Amino acid sequence: MARIQPARARGVRAKLVYHFTRRALVKLSGREPERMLEPLQMFAHSPALLNAYAKLEQATAKLHPGRQAAQRPR
Repeated sequence: MARIQPARARGVRAKLVYHFTRRALVKLSGREPERMLEPLQMFAHSPALLNAYAKLEQATAKLHPGRQAAQRPR
């Protein structure tokens, strides 16, 4: 059991982040994420940290533009 409980989606921004992350994980892995969102829920305890992590992930995705298209199942 985790010592820190995951943060609930409070606010529109956190709900949007959870929704789009879950959707991207389903698209990438082809199955429903069970516990893959827990790190993101830990970041949600601090909205500034969640925002910074989202910006980091977006910047990383821009560095590898062809990677997402290559991983899509056909």
